[in-house]
Amino acid sequence: MFSQIGGGKCSICHSPGTTKTTCPLNPECLTPNYKKHPLAGPAPLAVPAPLAVPHKAPVPLAVPHKAQVPLVVPHKAPVGLRIDPDHVADIIPLAKAQALLRAPPQEPEALPPQEPEAQALARAPSQEPDGAEDHTRSIPNVIVMLQTTYDHCRAFDDGDRGLASLFGSIKSFAFVHAYISDLSQIKDTLTNICGTEQKPYRKIAHLIFMAHGSPSYMAISEGYHVSIEDGSVIDLADVVRNYLEKNSRILLHSCTTGQGGPGAHNFAQVLADLLPGHTIYASDNKISQGDLLITLARPDTYDKYLEVEYEIDVDRVVRRGKDPYAVYPFNSRQHGGGKHQMKEWIAVRL
Repeated sequence: MFSQIGGGKCSICHSPGTTKTTCPLNPECLTPNYKKHPLAGPAPLAVPAPLAVPHKAPVPLAVPHKAQVPLVVPHKAPVGLRIDPDHVADIIPLAKAQALLRAPPQEPEALPPQEPEAQALARAPSQEPDGAEDHTRSIPNVIVMLQTTYDHCRAFDDGDRGLASLFGSIKSFAFVHAYISDLSQIKDTLTNICGTEQKPYRKIAHLIFMAHGSPSYMAISEGYHVSIEDGSVIDLADVVRNYLEKNSRILLHSCTTGQGGPGAHNFAQVLADLLPGHTIYASDNKISQGDLLITLARPDTYDKYLEVEYEIDVDRVVRRGKDPYAVYPFNSRQHGGGKHQMKEWIAVRL
């Protein structure tokens, strides 16, 4: 008797020891076996199943909501300057004014007496205009603060920082703070800032003199006075006249130069008579730090001069137990501003 092991060979691939039932080449085969049918070719590589990644919707970023904290404006302004809140929008945008009041006062760009030109011109473009009066000119007019080199009691504290902070923030104008000791240096400084007296390429939008004074003189330096007694005030007017923009205003940050008020024989009134068309502000008493109040400070329509008005905070003076005093606007009596008329106008205004 004979025993047969296996089934002979596959009738399709001819692999020995098996049948076509498990042949991978058999289209009817449900369970192909490459091990039993090595002649059917290599087994195909297994393709891994795709990795199932669960879908997650993006989680929105949670941003905590914070209510806007209102900006608190302190009532106390920087040294030497107090801003009337009713007119603060006339000065600069309210937010900037509030920031200015909160921030520590900044030092203005001082102009050393020995080399005023470098810093004066650093605040403005270097090119000169063609000389035509055009309110679209690229070089802005300038606010000039001239400070005496004689300050034995440090009344000005290296310049009135409150005024400097405000004027330096007005973008319509350049701002220069310079030290002076005599009329010749005033003229040289203004020439460096504005160009020649005969043909300045820009003019002064607002002029501030910071010097010790009296009803008859202003002390430019120790022992050097510009006075109405010796006529040197005429020389001062001649020096600044051609540099002043039409209708620009002048502040005499000097004690008692306006004593007696408009129409009286004082330094401010004589200077106003010599400079018709320009309003000059001066005090009839000693100016204490923090008493000066700016009620208006804004460029005119064409950015040529600064519309500015000054007063003394009388309430603050009285609270300190001092006698009230005032800063008056002085104008030339040649333009119909007689003593009676001006005093009556001021009484209504204040």
